[in-house]
Amino acid sequence: MNITDFIKKKTDPFIRNKGLLAPLSEIAYRNFELVCDNNEKSGDLSLQAISSIYQFSIGQTFKSHNIKQLFNYQLNDEKDRFVPTKYLSLQKKQFIDNEIASTLLKLVSAIRELNQNYTHNLEPLRIGNNIITPQIIEFLHDLFEVSIIMLLNKSVKDRNNFTSQYNEDSLNLLLKEFILTLFFPETSYTTEEIEVLRKKSKDELINEVLFFDVQSVYQWKVVNYPLMMPIQCGKYLSFTSCLFINSLFLFKEDTKIIFPNFPFLKNKTDETQVLQMFFSLFANPYTLHYIPSQHLRIAKHKDIIEYLNLYPSPWQEALNSQSPCFPMSHLLKDFLIERECNRVFLKVPPSKSNPYSYNYKPINGYKDYRLDSLINNQTDLWSKYSRKQDKFMLYASRYLAESNYFGEEAMFKVYQFASNEEQEKYIVEAKQNLPKREYDKLKYHKGRLVVYKSYHNHLQEYPRWDSPFVVENNAIQIYVKILGEPWIVSIQRRLIIYFLEDALFSKKKESNGIALLQNYLPHHQRDVRNGLFVFKTGQTNNLSTKEMSNLRKLFPRKLIQSYLYEDNTGDMDSPSQVLSDTSINDTEKKGTKKILNLRVGKHLKLRYIRKVWNLIYFKDIYKDQAQRMGHHKKFHITKDEFVFYTRWMYSFESIPSYKDHLIQFFIKKHFFNNEEFKELFLNSSSIDELYLQTKRNFIKWSAHNVNSEKKEKTYSLEDYKLFFESKILYINVSHFISFLNQEKVIQKNDNGIIQYKALKNLSYLIKPFYYKDKLEIEHYKTYGKVFNKLRSIKLEDCLLYEIAYRYLLNVTPSFPKYKQLIIQSFPKEKVDLLVNAIYSFEIHNKKGAFIYSIQVPFLKLNELVCLIYRNSTKIAATNNEFLFLQIYKYLASYCKNKPVDYELYTVCYKFNQLKVLGYDDLLHFLKHIVKRGLQLTQILTQLEKFLIIKNNIQIDIQKQGTLNSLYL
Repeated sequence: MNITDFIKKKTDPFIRNKGLLAPLSEIAYRNFELVCDNNEKSGDLSLQAISSIYQFSIGQTFKSHNIKQLFNYQLNDEKDRFVPTKYLSLQKKQFIDNEIASTLLKLVSAIRELNQNYTHNLEPLRIGNNIITPQIIEFLHDLFEVSIIMLLNKSVKDRNNFTSQYNEDSLNLLLKEFILTLFFPETSYTTEEIEVLRKKSKDELINEVLFFDVQSVYQWKVVNYPLMMPIQCGKYLSFTSCLFINSLFLFKEDTKIIFPNFPFLKNKTDETQVLQMFFSLFANPYTLHYIPSQHLRIAKHKDIIEYLNLYPSPWQEALNSQSPCFPMSHLLKDFLIERECNRVFLKVPPSKSNPYSYNYKPINGYKDYRLDSLINNQTDLWSKYSRKQDKFMLYASRYLAESNYFGEEAMFKVYQFASNEEQEKYIVEAKQNLPKREYDKLKYHKGRLVVYKSYHNHLQEYPRWDSPFVVENNAIQIYVKILGEPWIVSIQRRLIIYFLEDALFSKKKESNGIALLQNYLPHHQRDVRNGLFVFKTGQTNNLSTKEMSNLRKLFPRKLIQSYLYEDNTGDMDSPSQVLSDTSINDTEKKGTKKILNLRVGKHLKLRYIRKVWNLIYFKDIYKDQAQRMGHHKKFHITKDEFVFYTRWMYSFESIPSYKDHLIQFFIKKHFFNNEEFKELFLNSSSIDELYLQTKRNFIKWSAHNVNSEKKEKTYSLEDYKLFFESKILYINVSHFISFLNQEKVIQKNDNGIIQYKALKNLSYLIKPFYYKDKLEIEHYKTYGKVFNKLRSIKLEDCLLYEIAYRYLLNVTPSFPKYKQLIIQSFPKEKVDLLVNAIYSFEIHNKKGAFIYSIQVPFLKLNELVCLIYRNSTKIAATNNEFLFLQIYKYLASYCKNKPVDYELYTVCYKFNQLKVLGYDDLLHFLKHIVKRGLQLTQILTQLEKFLIIKNNIQIDIQKQGTLNSLYL
């Protein structure tokens, strides 16, 4: 093949697919903007935006593959962890450091612009310009190779061990053959050309797909007459590269609609299907992650209802066959089996041969599915319908914040950053810029920085992150001004239900919580002052039972013990406390078999080891060193040292170098000064050995030290001086209830039981999830603990149901620009019926008149939200009219004539006769619009071609072929 034919073969796909690549590039560019939250499309991208781009383009797809094997993770002794050793350009750190995100944005924009016209300027695709850097070339090369591997991986059964089945040479040979078959078909290349390609290495073959060389200026002509566009010497991105880059920013719905229109992807051959899979590999489903919180009221409703459709977590203890609570689980198990049978099988009424029970026969293609196997595999069934995470505190906190219950200026304790990269960058800068005293004051929870921030300010910074709340010790904290003074208020789980009840059912909702706290604070402070007077005057011996109970509500337990009881069992680090808190034997006595699980058992043993070592070895060594050296800070264990210590201890039996690190660490801290500890550690080769020997040493040690740990009146008022002076309000639930009762905020019946308005939703919940309304007295000893937890969760679930209903009751805040356009009237219904219900949304015009309705299954509510938001943001740039009004106008006009598009025939019938559209009808309509758009762009490009030929339009070669040099 001569050079002219070669270049023509490489550039012709741009022209042939001009009308298709242009809209595809436009969609990719808009998706890029959407991922960046529409506010960072120009200028430098923030670290938050870059993280989102990485996750959207390639990160999400990598999660579904065995990345440790794909990237060949190896132990790095310097970093003391496993790190990738292959395809480093695809790692997130390299993605950020090499500015791949901004380069991809420029490339997508360039591809979009050069395909908007029939005239072509390939200069933006030339390697060596300001856009295409060596880093992006390496990124594309590695990503292409990894894509081929992942595609091959999908075709094998053992996906986790795919790459390990081949050595490097055999894997490269396999990749070469696959690339040749997929991108160099025999129908387009001669036998000689394919033989030449076979002699190339894998890397050369990938370069052949992604790039092409122009060794002399190529005079581009149209119909062999008018001079069109000169292609300068250099190396360029190929058409396949442009399509591959665009495919990183497509949703699955985009690929399904557009790709079948490309001529080389249209035929339904095996090769074409695989090629479509290749270009759809990184396409993501459109999820709620890309939508700001304010537009998610319908989705939040669905999320809560799905949560309520799963059984509460306390049941997991009762479902354990070794648990004494196991007999109480029969009601739940029968319900779950019945539910699963109804889902998988068709229910047949009793017959004459079996008049007392229902029979089931398989439906939905489950021909070989047997009822026995369903019932026997109960463990999977219990897991399927369980709540994997307790979300009540997050749901409740979010609703209180959204409704401004504590006022707009109330600041919640939240996680400061959404990603690890943002936090790491901040910590590095803080370490350099802040004084050490200020740096040490940074607060963490579970390794993440926390800060007090108003919900409004948080959503301005992270519009899509609506649950950043820190739930610590089953409580949240808020920073508010009460009576003109700043206070930190700790709201525990048992307390938040009263605030939630008030927020949901009181007439005034906004700022109602701050008013309640302002009334409660004087009541609380008065009782605290009275209690302090009792302690200071020594009147604790003359207190009545009720007075002692009131003191317990407001003062720390240790302080109460010091003044009210002579027998004090000592501090939390006493030997008896260590034994009771962390002993494996005590855990087994309670009937918990989690210790048999390797991971849980390991954590428990390590916690026991750390506590015992600190008590019988480290404490004395630390005191001795501090006393001899006269300074103690140098002997402290830093945060970083503790992180490494934890990692080394957890895995030292499987990674030999970790034990060496531990030895060096213990020597540095002088812990090996104790010969018993030194011998203990050096002679142990596993966690089990360490645990057993530590336990023996501890029992021996505690026999001589337990009695000496008892103390009398360790804590006094002076010890709690800072506690009483601090502006932190810890609210006791019982004390708060008495205040609410006194203020008549709550109502009680004749038996003194609080009458919660939320309990009216109890009939809509799934009854077997909460066992019984009342437990028999004889069962309290066995089932009482689980039953009480379920009873508390029952009230919480009633509140959550009300929140879900409020989200649905008024959905217009989800679309603030289009108020009164969507009106929904949906009666309350049982949770298990809602998950199978059809939701009907009425569409009204600007005058408030009904025009048609949209009916969507519960399972498609999230997709509806995504569809509305995505298409509304597209329309907003050119037209302020609401999406569903535009659909109405188009269909009203289109349906007057006989529909040309067969898929729209049913849509038009339902629209004209029933004034109803389903979710699938909306998809057919949007698919129809995209197809019409593709046809229009193809017509426009052909018209441009016609004008070029007719008017003999040429490009001035001397002006480097810029579009501005067009002349007649």
